[in-house]
Amino acid sequence: MRLGPIFASGTLCLPLLTGCSLQQTASPKPQPAVKLTGSVHGGQQPIVGAHVYLFAANDTGYGQPSISLLNAASTGASDSLGAYVLTDANGGFTITGDYACSPYP
Repeated sequence: MRLGPIFASGTLCLPLLTGCSLQQTASPKPQPAVKLTGSVHGGQQPIVGAHVYLFAANDTGYGQPSISLLNAASTGASDSLGAYVLTDANGGFTITGDYACSPYP
């Protein structure tokens, strides 16, 4: 038995790459703080009185400590790590306008 010739056909697709740039046309405007809510559980059980922190990565170099974004005067609680909020009897927490973010240069 003789097999006929096999033809392979394909289409070569090359993406068209174009350049683009982003230019800032106006200075950034501060945005109101977003309300953050959540809950902390150990399995099915709520964890009551847990410390909930909000950190940002440090932009001054590798290995530098994170930056606490919460305001201790607003939350009323802080320790050596920074300001925090506590979880309630159901493990829930809310962070409202207790934090501030600085724009990167």
